Amino acid sequence: MTAQDSRGDRRPRGSGTPARYSRQIPMAMMGEAGQRTLSESKVLVVGLGGLGTVVGSYLAAAGIGHITLVDDDVVEMSNLNRQFIYGDAVGEQKAPAAAAFLAKVNPNVQVEPVVQSIQDAVLDWNAYDLAFDCLDNNESRQALNKGCRDAGVPLVHAGVDATRGQVFTSMPGVTACLRCMLPKGRQDRIPVFGPAAGAVASIQASEGIRVLLERYPPLTGKILLMDLGDYSFETVEMERADDCPVCQRD
Repeated sequence: MTAQDSRGDRRPRGSGTPARYSRQIPMAMMGEAGQRTLSESKVLVVGLGGLGTVVGSYLAAAGIGHITLVDDDVVEMSNLNRQFIYGDAVGEQKAPAAAAFLAKVNPNVQVEPVVQSIQDAVLDWNAYDLAFDCLDNNESRQALNKGCRDAGVPLVHAGVDATRGQVFTSMPGVTACLRCMLPKGRQDRIPVFGPAAGAVASIQASEGIRVLLERYPPLTGKILLMDLGDYSFETVEMERADDCPVCQRD
């Protein structure tokens, strides 16, 4: 039974004309069957900053059927060096502003904005095929990690700090989780180089699409560390922590 089979009704949500996806359907990992899979998928994007806005844009463009966007923040002027989808939306809530942008990117996908923190949002976790951690604080990440782990939802994590970034794919029952990898987090205001956020988010979106297509992602159980300061890339194996209170329930 696939992840999609176990999550109930997966009727196509309307992926648009074939011409929209004519440049990705010919890829070996996609094909028409893969495109249908994307159109029938439901994903959760948590955090709509420099990572989430780019991830959401690529998912909508790829034809993901339903995208839920979760963020309780408002657009600030300091966001715009990397969160360029917001344009002149300074002062507006990020979730509905991002949803409006994604609807323009691809009007054939369903986009649901949730103006709440992940800690407060009431979600049907079992309805999702995949989640994306695009957050910038550890408390919210751990809430997302727990929700995904309890429901058996794969989670693609990414983070960015100045020119550095990381991406990691967590598969419930198979790999380490974010609690293993990020037991503590930074509390200060993290600087961000705009292109670094875009590069990291592009890899994160690519990983997620591979999960949905059941093409075993290269970063499953591994963390990719990169630095756009010197264009260095390194992949490191991630193992479960023996004392992780989340993984122990798998």
